Amino acid sequence: MKNSIKKVTISLLILRTGSKYLGICKEFGFVEEASSAEEVEKKLIRGSILLLKTVSENPRLEPSLNVRPPLKYLCLFYIAPIVLALFSILRKYHGDMRLITRNLNSVAYA
Repeated sequence: MKNSIKKVTISLLILRTGSKYLGICKEFGFVEEASSAEEVEKKLIRGSILLLKTVSENPRLEPSLNVRPPLKYLCLFYIAPIVLALFSILRKYHGDMRLITRNLNSVAYA
C-alpha cells in the first residue's frame, strides 16, 4: 500500500540484538537502536510523526512517505521473522522479536 499525506500505515520490526534492540520502519527507511523495545518503538513513531509534519508543511515531499530502508535492513525485515520462527521451533532462539503495524492519520500529526 502506498502512503499518502491523508493515510499512512507504518510497519515496524523490532528485535533484540545482544543487549540492544534494533527497530526498522519499512515504509520510511528509518533504523533505530535503543536499550528497550518500547524505546525503539517510541523513537520510530516520533520520527515518523516528524516526517509527516514536515511533509504536511511541504506537500512536494510526499514521495518521501514511501522510501525503503537500505537493502540489508529490508532483507532483515522480511527474512528475520521467518528464520527466527524456525529457530524458535527448534528451541535455539530465545530472543524478543515484534512486528508492529500502526495507522497514523492526519489528526495524529496535525
